Amino acid sequence: NMERIQEGIGDKLGVLIRGLSMVLTSIIISLCYQWRLALMMIGLIPICTICMTLLSRFLEKSTEQELDKVGVAGVVAEEALMGVRTIQAFNGQEEMVAKYEKELNSGKLYAIWGGFWSGFFGGLFFFWLMAFMGGGILYGGYLLKIGIMKNPGDVFIVIVAMLLGAYFLGLISPHMMVLLNARVA
Repeated sequence: NMERIQEGIGDKLGVLIRGLSMVLTSIIISLCYQWRLALMMIGLIPICTICMTLLSRFLEKSTEQELDKVGVAGVVAEEALMGVRTIQAFNGQEEMVAKYEKELNSGKLYAIWGGFWSGFFGGLFFFWLMAFMGGGILYGGYLLKIGIMKNPGDVFIVIVAMLLGAYFLGLISPHMMVLLNARVA
């Protein structure tokens, strides 16, 4: 429990405060420049948060399972090092190497799944970022065309501010889980 509390009090709290201030600042800037475009882009924020939260949960599970399997391989290696003379006397080097490789390879599947989930949710995160950026440019162009917006630069200010806010919210969502665990502990 002390580890969880210490982890929550450490740099995670600072990262969380910085990320939340970036999100709030980006929303305020966007709403001040063009509230219609900002409201359209604000849907990006929960989508990015969901993607990154799911990523952290799936990675946590696969990493935990991988470390369990690699820990068994470490026990085999420790056993071999402790009894190196006995193993050498009975010519069991190949058998111990095979046993170690078998235990190590059992964790490989979980590492592959962890890489898959990381790539999948990271790609999904950036897909939504780019999709909302494209939608924001289209809607901003429409607002320029009908005369609601006067300056084309305002479109990009709103879009980039909202993208940065969503990006930082996506980055801090795993840290929020650590803080919640520390609070529970």
